[in-house]
Order: sequence, then C-alpha cells, then structure tokens
Amino acid sequence: MAVKAVVMECRIRVCASRARRDAFVEAAIEQAAEAFPHPTMRSCVVEEKASRMLARQWTQANSSREEPCPSTYDICLAFADSSGRLTAARLESLSRDLLTTLDSSTHQSMSAEETIPWILTLVSSTDRRGRRDIALRHPALGLSTLAPMVVG
Repeated sequence: MAVKAVVMECRIRVCASRARRDAFVEAAIEQAAEAFPHPTMRSCVVEEKASRMLARQWTQANSSREEPCPSTYDICLAFADSSGRLTAARLESLSRDLLTTLDSSTHQSMSAEETIPWILTLVSSTDRRGRRDIALRHPALGLSTLAPMVVG
C-alpha cells in the first residue's frame, strides 16, 4: 500500500545583515537535521524579498548602528516524510527553537548586538497548490509538481 508523504514548511522572513543571516541559516540547518533526522527529507532555500515593514523595524531597533538597513530574506525550511515523525506539533517546536536562536545569537564579527525583526509562516497541511509551491521552491525534496508524491 502506497503512503503519501507529509510535506511541511517553516518560512522565516528576516531583515538582517548578511553575516547574521548566514550564521542563522547554518544554525537552522543543524537544528532541522536534529529535529527531523534521516529518512525525513530536508531542504533549505534562502530568497531575497522586499519588506518595507521589516526594514523599518530593523532601522528603528538598530538606530545606533552605522550600517545601512540590510536586505530582507525568506529562510525556507521544508520537510517531506512518510514515516509519521513529521507532525505540526514538531514543526511548531522546531520553529520556536529557531526563533530562540535568532533572537539570542550574535555573530562574532559584529561589534554590537543586531536586533533582527522576523515574520514566521508555518505550512503544516497542504492542498495540491501548496504542495506544488513547496515542490517548486524546494527541488531537492524531489516532489512532483504535477501530482501528490506517493512513497511506496
């Protein structure tokens, strides 16, 4: 009997310096691997996005910094699994851990603490369109964009 893989995504939009973004992405990949080990398939994609609201929040929170406002990025972590380990509760737990890391960590190359505004989006149940969007954003998961993935 074929089992349909569960597909979920955690998307965190941040306005952060490149160094802080890179350090966060590295930590997020490690935490995701610990939370969802093999055979769960994982993918991390970073996309540059425009967000006036986050840029404004970054500028207000970091007014003492001399650097210009950095770019805004979507850090997207997606997962596919048919074993039953991938649940909405576990995705929420991972997202809380990731946000704790984002709020508390400071990259070594920074002279002063950088406050990072963020927006969290969790996709824990997908319809056909949502699954297709995740498949297109995360080709490393090997999901079909035409039909639901079936694991046998």
